[in-house]
Amino acid sequence: MWAGWRHLSERRADEAIEAFLARHWAQPLAPQGDPPATFTPAEAALGPEGCGACHPAQLADWKTSLHSRAIGPGILWQLRTMQQHQGNDCLRCHAPLAEQKALMALERGWPNAPSSPPPSWVPPDLHRQGLVCAACHVRRHERFGPKARAALPEGTRLPHGGFTEEAAFSDSRFCSPCHQFAPDGRQVNGKLLENTYAEWRASRHASEGRQCQSCHMPDRRHLWRGIHDRDMVRSALHRELSVTRVDAGRIRVTAVLANRGAGHYLPTYVVPKLFVNLVLRGPGTRMLVGQHVVGRTLDVGLERETADTRL
Repeated sequence: MWAGWRHLSERRADEAIEAFLARHWAQPLAPQGDPPATFTPAEAALGPEGCGACHPAQLADWKTSLHSRAIGPGILWQLRTMQQHQGNDCLRCHAPLAEQKALMALERGWPNAPSSPPPSWVPPDLHRQGLVCAACHVRRHERFGPKARAALPEGTRLPHGGFTEEAAFSDSRFCSPCHQFAPDGRQVNGKLLENTYAEWRASRHASEGRQCQSCHMPDRRHLWRGIHDRDMVRSALHRELSVTRVDAGRIRVTAVLANRGAGHYLPTYVVPKLFVNLVLRGPGTRMLVGQHVVGRTLDVGLERETADTRL
């Protein structure tokens, strides 16, 4: 009986997460609208610096992350070649707020750009700040986040009316809208260009209950370290090097790399690569004796796959 109740409770919790995510990530994200009349300018602000007034540690971490650089020279150049609907497909993850898309439309001279300047709670450069705090945590000026770690004293007044606790913020499914293409999404050689969530689902990390946040947001830090971080890569890689003597004048060197720590392919996406160099060193000697590239290699147009050596 107890097992049955537990499974029922787990199923209901799972359904609640799915329902919340369906609302939270409904595309395109709706504009925030006017803030409540009781909000101060700081409470209404959608920019990261406004959030950092009360969350300085999270802001400092976010500034070091790739989320803060989701809009950069590469994508800005690509947007110049796109029509508005194509650009908005990219902005869906790189700058997802409706307010960010409106600012980008103004900057690019796209159709349907707003005819008036942004309201006071929208920083004029919000569209160039990437995946900002509000993209994950704010809907219609209401704040959402993971379960609080400690209860506050009764009667404590929180800015912006506090926040709503949602278990989804600690679940890998929260990350999937940007890190997983739909089954009918863009594919090359029969494989989705973005398939990280499905890779995680098939890994032992999922069966062991380790979520994306377990590795990429340790202790809830807003770091999102990944393939671009040396320590993160080293923690994921298992390396072995063995040397055997063939004869008096020759030796055989065998190097083995394995993915032991990442809960998805390493690297998961098509752009990053791991370059493996095997170097012979000795007194006065440094000789490159072997090279190998780990990654998925496509042509510039992302139409043809030439190699997939991911781990």
